[in-house]
Amino acid sequence: MAIDALASAEGIDVRSTQLRSLVGRGSICGKPVLLVKPQTFMNSSGEAVVPLLKFYKVPASRLLVLYDDLDIDVATLRLRKKGGHGGHNGMRSIVACLGGSQEFPRLRLGIGRPEGQRPVVDHVLSAFAKHEAEDVRVCVAQACDLIRLLLKDGMEKAISAQASIKAGG
Repeated sequence: MAIDALASAEGIDVRSTQLRSLVGRGSICGKPVLLVKPQTFMNSSGEAVVPLLKFYKVPASRLLVLYDDLDIDVATLRLRKKGGHGGHNGMRSIVACLGGSQEFPRLRLGIGRPEGQRPVVDHVLSAFAKHEAEDVRVCVAQACDLIRLLLKDGMEKAISAQASIKAGG
C-alpha cells in the first residue's frame, strides 16, 4: 500500500517487470529512486530484491525495505537504520540473500496481531477492518512523508521525525 501510494503521488509507474519484481524508476525530492514490489512469495523476497541491487549496483546501505509487522500496533511506523529480521520471513530472506548483512534501513508498518484464534496467515492476507481504515490511510501517508524526509534530509532527521508522528504531529 505504501509503495503504491508513494508511486502514485510521485508519478512513478511501478508496472515494469524486472528480475521477479515490479519496478518503477523515478525521482523523489530530486533523488533517483527505484520502487520495487517483489513478485516472489514473501518468504523469498531476497531472491527478488538482491538481484536488483546487484543489477543496479546499489549498496545494501541504500536499500530501504518496507514491510508489515505483526508485533507493532496497527497503523504504527518504525524506521530503523539496521537490525535483525525480527522473525519476519521476508526480512529473513533478504538478510540471507545479502550474505547475512543486516546493515540496511527498514520501515516497518504495524498490522497488529490477529484477535482470538484467527490464524496469522488469514490476518496478514486480509484487508484491514473497517474501523482501522482511516488510521491505516494516515499511516501510509506518514510512511510516504518519512521516505521523502529520508531522501531529502537523511536518516537521522527521518528517525527524529518519528517522534512527532507517534505523537500525532
